[in-house]
Amino acid sequence: MYGRRLFLCLFLLPFSFCSPVENAAREDVLAKATKNYQGINWDLAANDCGGSRFNTLVEATRMAIQLTERPSQPVSTPGWNRFFLSDKHIKKREGWIGQGTHYAKVLGKWEIHFCDQFWAVGHLKDKRRKNSPQDLETLKSFEHVIAHELLHCGVVTGSSQRAIDKKATLPSWPTEVDVYGASRCSEYAWLYADKKKANFVVKENADNYAWFYTNNWFNKQWNWHDDGEGDEASVGGGGEDVAYYLGTLAKVTSPHGRS
Repeated sequence: MYGRRLFLCLFLLPFSFCSPVENAAREDVLAKATKNYQGINWDLAANDCGGSRFNTLVEATRMAIQLTERPSQPVSTPGWNRFFLSDKHIKKREGWIGQGTHYAKVLGKWEIHFCDQFWAVGHLKDKRRKNSPQDLETLKSFEHVIAHELLHCGVVTGSSQRAIDKKATLPSWPTEVDVYGASRCSEYAWLYADKKKANFVVKENADNYAWFYTNNWFNKQWNWHDDGEGDEASVGGGGEDVAYYLGTLAKVTSPHGRS
């Protein structure tokens, strides 16, 4: 959608020539990005990206780190209930407890290619206030996309799994679809809720994590008092085994790709 692979290289737009002052400013931004967000090839990004877009990308990475800060109790958040399904909706033996704990870790090199659509989504901080999570579908941001793509990066410690872009047949769709967007991701998480069961494969879908982050961010910023339930536009879910998959980008972009 916005790119299939992750990130240690960035291919953006053709290099644009700048004045000495502009070059000095960009070099300063580049130096700070290289120091603060290690593990990303910022030199390549700067060379392939126009000045304003490079600055946007650096700022979006900074904000994405804030977006993905792990809550003290992930399974108690509205984003968890909406996009993974809380254990309160699941029979004891059909829930997330005991599924294991995963830690995100970068192994190998990955690339992300941003298309023109990416530059139109805007920053988290620039979104107009919405009154409820029913509007989540309209709140995709630069930071949401970066978080989504970083979840494709590498292998989960202690597991052969990594987050991918899942396809599924959902009750609201007659044919198999990509599980993208708040509505589809929530529906995917709640697929077996009527049977009091978790849909464990939801932990493989990158966009569920991205919407978990985004839901919780705006719930806090705009004081939604959201419980992750009851909205047809984005009903959703929970689970302890993916809690550490919800680590920060700061860990993902550590110097050696170690969490």
